[in-house]
Amino acid sequence: MSLAITSYDWSKVNFLLTLECNVHRMSINVFGINYYYCCHYYYYYYYCSSLYNNNNNNVNDDDDDDDHDDDDDDDDDDDDDDTADGDVLGYCYKYRLVQSKRNT
Repeated sequence: MSLAITSYDWSKVNFLLTLECNVHRMSINVFGINYYYCCHYYYYYYYCSSLYNNNNNNVNDDDDDDDHDDDDDDDDDDDDDDTADGDVLGYCYKYRLVQSKRNT
């Protein structure tokens, strides 16, 4: 049985979470390694994207932007922004809402 947790393209998925993701982060432990989902509450749904490991590295980064700036102390929790650099707990440096359809 293969978990394939690191090869799945999480950035293309949005899914509804109910209880676990109420602090903008949820984590799973696979073979002793903690993986974190970046989550954001939006219109009663949790939109999650990008799986990060406990070294703050994006496991499946399909961007060309590899800037993991530790000096970025921007704790902008503005819900009107579709992107963010770092979540409220500091585990994820970047995440994006997927299929938010805010302006439609």
